[in-house]
Amino acid sequence: MSCRVTQALLTLGLLLAPSFAHPRLVASVEEGDLAAVSAALDAGVDVNEASREPFSVGRGSSDQRSITGVTPLMGATIHTDPSRRDRLVAKLVGAGAAVDTEADDGTTALRFCTQKNQASTAALLLQAGADVDGTERSGNPLTIAAQFGHEEVVAVLIEAGAWVDAYSPEPIDATPLLMAAAKGHVEVVRQLLDAGARIDLENARGVVPHMGAALEALRGQGSRSIEVVQMLLSAGAPASDLEDMVLGRPPSGIEAVELVLQLVRAHRAEEQAAAARPLLVWLRGRGKWMLLVLAGALLWSRRKPKRPLRKSE
Repeated sequence: MSCRVTQALLTLGLLLAPSFAHPRLVASVEEGDLAAVSAALDAGVDVNEASREPFSVGRGSSDQRSITGVTPLMGATIHTDPSRRDRLVAKLVGAGAAVDTEADDGTTALRFCTQKNQASTAALLLQAGADVDGTERSGNPLTIAAQFGHEEVVAVLIEAGAWVDAYSPEPIDATPLLMAAAKGHVEVVRQLLDAGARIDLENARGVVPHMGAALEALRGQGSRSIEVVQMLLSAGAPASDLEDMVLGRPPSGIEAVELVLQLVRAHRAEEQAAAARPLLVWLRGRGKWMLLVLAGALLWSRRKPKRPLRKSE
């Protein structure tokens, strides 16, 4: 009798094993248990099987949320220990994990990395073939990294060939440069400009990057936004539309208005000085001698001709 019971229990365990295999793998990944992950994979567990229950994600108590459809690879990117996280990702990718699979809300493993500033893990996913510009629902990774000011992730994405002028529609409604400028992330703005990002691309509301930074300055966001405005003006952004916008919007503080207007006026003065500089250089060189010759020629042409002497009768 006991043998039959034992056999029945073993059979039941085999039947139920597939339904419990994935939760155990996800739990092992979340705990960072490399040995348990290896054992599960060796036992033939489907490395791409998504979770059936809500999975808690987030970086802290204020950022906690639950999503469904999380794969073990996504779960690995949530791990906080960089070394263990990268080893987990490498193990799962080596076992055939699909790198661009979306959770039920569209999140991918690469999106988790861009949000959490995991540059080394993002590099592993990109090397494994993850789409550097994201999937249709996951959002653009470069824009997300620019939003949070994650400089190392931005560098990894640009190095991997990310489209620096990618436009993300509503509700984001921004390019990476506009997003970084509006958030006052000075170094990310510099990275994007160095990578060739265009300064004239506007969003659906007609806002271009330097205007986005100026708007943040007018809302009292401090010196970082002012520095971004200066950087974008120096990169060639037009000053005229910025002055009109500043004067046409109610600011949160008059100091911000004065700072932005000072930038605009200083930029115009620099442009005028730059336009006059070649003439000054010419005048200091051969130009002054040519002007002297021209002046002499002009005076000679205007001289009064002498009256001819009358012949004596």
